[in-house]
Amino acid sequence: MLTLSLLFSLVSPQEPGDLDLVRKAETARTTVVAKVQPSVCSVMALDSPGGGSGVIIDPLGFIVSNFHVVQKRGRPKPGAKGAKAKRDDDPSNKVMKIGLPDGKLYKADVLGIDPGSDLAILLLHPRPDGKPFPYSPLGDSDALLVGETVFAMGNPFLLATDFAPTTTFGIVSGTRR
Repeated sequence: MLTLSLLFSLVSPQEPGDLDLVRKAETARTTVVAKVQPSVCSVMALDSPGGGSGVIIDPLGFIVSNFHVVQKRGRPKPGAKGAKAKRDDDPSNKVMKIGLPDGKLYKADVLGIDPGSDLAILLLHPRPDGKPFPYSPLGDSDALLVGETVFAMGNPFLLATDFAPTTTFGIVSGTRR
């Protein structure tokens, strides 16, 4: 009982203004999510199942994703030894399908990969109407402080068939790692 009362005293507003602070923090969170969410995309191979997430970082449609998302399925990882290494000398797909949270599909070219840091850069094919893509510019990771609030958005394993990203939040637990 003492544990529950202590827990409730920590999470319930103590002062009349506390509830306003909680509401303001919630509004700030939902505002950030609404601003960033349109730039979070689902990344899929044209001819194989599976995929992952990326984020559009530029109105022209440059995307940052992961190498393991654009990597050809059933192919050896770069640096593999022996017979497996001879199967394919190109570890990534060249063109991917991109699903945006508005439900629309586009194609993107894989421009570059770095298997060691698990990064991939893609470029969306232009929209037929010529409009820019929604984007979230990169921030300065050197400015992050341990304990700051951060958000993670994406569509892991392509669980959301409508391409709407999942959102969660937490804190920066360490830097320069």
